[in-house]
Amino acid sequence: HYQDAGNYVCETALQEVEGLKKRESLTLIVEGKPQIKMTKKTDPSGLSKTIICHVEGFPKPAIQWTITGSGSVINQTEESPYINGRYYSKIIISPEENVTLTCTAENQLERTVNSLNVSAISIPEHDEADEISDENREKVNDQAKLIVGIVVGLLLAALVAGVVYWLYMKKKTASKHVNKELGNQEENKKLEENNHKTEA
Repeated sequence: HYQDAGNYVCETALQEVEGLKKRESLTLIVEGKPQIKMTKKTDPSGLSKTIICHVEGFPKPAIQWTITGSGSVINQTEESPYINGRYYSKIIISPEENVTLTCTAENQLERTVNSLNVSAISIPEHDEADEISDENREKVNDQAKLIVGIVVGLLLAALVAGVVYWLYMKKKTASKHVNKELGNQEENKKLEENNHKTEA
């Protein structure tokens, strides 16, 4: 991952000889071609639209905005800081007619292009969801783990309840069987006693 890039130091020491150590350092560079995701949001007032081009790559890709058709370049952009190989470029527009915006990201490895259709401000449209941040992604993962844990817990509880019920029913059936056998033995004894009395 891009966040793994940096300087690494490996140090070894011989325990038998005090002070005998050796160090080697390594600079790790993680490179990747640009990847683009575009999102759009309509201002609550309905007078403007915010278009964001999320870019990931290293070396840092340069971003350029153009309006498809006219080919004119948009220079009024706002950029976020470049962290762990990611950053975004944002523009705010108020189109009078439907337009297609193109975001081009380019570094030494490759040139990547992505486009997004944007309706005129007079036409309501569905907004794109923002890119999930690492923090939100971790929250979603934690919630998924919690749900899985609850489901597994419920299944285990149902399994234990089933085993307990099965043992209870088995014990109940066994006690009925024993009582029935004891009753049969007592009846046999009475019959034998009656037979002896009749013979006498």
